Amino acid sequence: WKIGRMERAFHAIRNPQSAIHNRIRYRQTEHGYTLIEILIALSLSLIGFIGGLTLYRSSHQALNMSRVGSEMQQGARKALETMIQELQETALGTIDFSVPNAISFASAREATGFASNADGTPAWKNAVVYFLDTGTNTLCRYVEAKTDWSTTFNTVSAFDAANPERLVPRMTNLVFGQTGNLLSITIGISGGGESVALSDELTTQVYMRN
Repeated sequence: WKIGRMERAFHAIRNPQSAIHNRIRYRQTEHGYTLIEILIALSLSLIGFIGGLTLYRSSHQALNMSRVGSEMQQGARKALETMIQELQETALGTIDFSVPNAISFASAREATGFASNADGTPAWKNAVVYFLDTGTNTLCRYVEAKTDWSTTFNTVSAFDAANPERLVPRMTNLVFGQTGNLLSITIGISGGGESVALSDELTTQVYMRN
């Protein structure tokens, strides 16, 4: 072993350039990452992070859009079902939708049930008004007791809508039409914000009795 070390030392003395070259080559094999390599790795990581964040935001936006749309439709359908039920209990001659975004009609329903006359015809007790509050884009419902049916119920001035029942927000329009005994109803709704914008329209028809 000692002889081997002496031979290597003697060889280094006789060939100093070879020994220096071997040391340099040994040090080159142990070098770390360069600045360029670090920057490339950071850039690739940043690209991956931005891609993942974009995918997350897209998924979140789609989920939010689906939730807003579902809430809008559920609220509008519930209000529409209530309106249809009340319209089916009234008579075609009591309906007035001459005012835009509003409809009024007579109702015989009371807290105790459905009021009837002695001959079995409905005993009208209340005037019911559905109207669109254009200031807040909300579908509202208002009920007012009415005893004098000799005059047409005016949906604009004949009731105080300061505290109506607010049914559906984000309404855009409320349109009524009549063909014979068929009454058509169209409700327009919209919702969302800058990132989510949705709009929908529900249309149905109600067969009215005379």
